[in-house]
Amino acid sequence: MTNKKISMWFPTLIYENILDTFRSHNHHLLSKAYSIRTVEPTVKTEWNCDTYNTLTQYDAIKDDDKIVQLLITECKNLVIDFAKEFGINKTIADLECNDFWFNIAEPGSYQEYHQHPRSDFSLVYYVKTNKDSGNIVFQPSSSISDSFPLITDELTYASFRTCSYNTKESLVLIFRSSLAHMVEKNLSNEDRISIAMNFKFKEPQQ
Repeated sequence: MTNKKISMWFPTLIYENILDTFRSHNHHLLSKAYSIRTVEPTVKTEWNCDTYNTLTQYDAIKDDDKIVQLLITECKNLVIDFAKEFGINKTIADLECNDFWFNIAEPGSYQEYHQHPRSDFSLVYYVKTNKDSGNIVFQPSSSISDSFPLITDELTYASFRTCSYNTKESLVLIFRSSLAHMVEKNLSNEDRISIAMNFKFKEPQQ
């Protein structure tokens, strides 16, 4: 029984932080989300959920809104910090925000499991949440072993099949874009507002 060794490989990392400095800007971001929906009320995605989003209706990169640009810059710095955990030592100049959209989840709305293709890291920032407005749930990509779940006496970090986060205002989460995730049904009586972003490191110039 000597020389026992247990190694941990292929961990799933999720960055979690509260952007206290942005609490005062949440009202502005909330108003912007609703103003975009007023102009473009139709959701134009292939998702099966009924959560409104501005993915195809709004180009934040070209928007001169100072608060939006400040949030993108702040989030870029967080992604750079998180990327170091993966051995990526680059600067903010090497990182592009290739997607930015608002999500408005009315009571009863949800988001099915999905991934964010063509990106390296994804991020969600919560502008407005309520009690019972729905957690975000993460699940590792499907594999052959997922078809044969272990029957355990207690859950440990080695046997969890999903993990979830309680949403709260100004919470930011960052994760690999390939990590499957969903959002539970909003069981509150108010909208849940969040911002999602995708980031990709620039290809090295030849």
